[in-house]
Amino acid sequence: MTSTDELQKMYDEGKTAEALYKILLQCPRGLGIDMPIKMAEIKAMCHFSRGEYGEATETALSALHCGSTKAAELLIQLAAYVDKDDKAMKAIRLGLPKSPSVCNAFAIRARDTDSNISKELIVNATLKMFNDDSIGATHLINNTARLLLKKGNTPSEIVMAIGFWHIAISRYGDLNYHHRAAVYFWLSKAYEKLGDKTIAIKSAKKSLMLWVKQISLDPTNQKFNEKIIGAEKRLEELTHK
Repeated sequence: MTSTDELQKMYDEGKTAEALYKILLQCPRGLGIDMPIKMAEIKAMCHFSRGEYGEATETALSALHCGSTKAAELLIQLAAYVDKDDKAMKAIRLGLPKSPSVCNAFAIRARDTDSNISKELIVNATLKMFNDDSIGATHLINNTARLLLKKGNTPSEIVMAIGFWHIAISRYGDLNYHHRAAVYFWLSKAYEKLGDKTIAIKSAKKSLMLWVKQISLDPTNQKFNEKIIGAEKRLEELTHK
């Protein structure tokens, strides 16, 4: 019997295939009598991490009907990241307290060129939640940095993004390879934008190294495999300029 704490650790380490397999063994009939809400939340997050958005939505909706707040937070991430659905985001937000995870969804959506969400509003919300040590707050810091890189108009905004990313890296810890790999990828973009190619290359190499470690833990994750290809192309792009 695998505990939900053990399953959460597998998810945190990016071992999504292993976590989903363990859940299937214990709960072959899905959410209900067999599957606790916490396990359903982990299952939904694993599917999201793998880019299996239909399965993530289905599982999150089932957990939501059982009263899961985390499922609602995941659904707002899906509305922001996958569907780009502002109406759905606002509707889901009405049923949720203000939290880093909710703000994170809006930070993600704000990056899109067709979004009217205020960059300044996102930055202010992030700064207000800076002392929150939850994983949701760390994701918010990360995605606010991405927003600053995408829509920032001054070098100082890029410098702020870099500062945010270094804080996110320290908070993600040693085992969150996929999160840190993504951060280093974007750091390479930020340093290049500031004209520091040497640190940009170092960041790109770090990103690729972390993706290699992550893939060794979850080789069937298609989304991770796409990311490692992107990291390889990024390093090649920098070293051949």
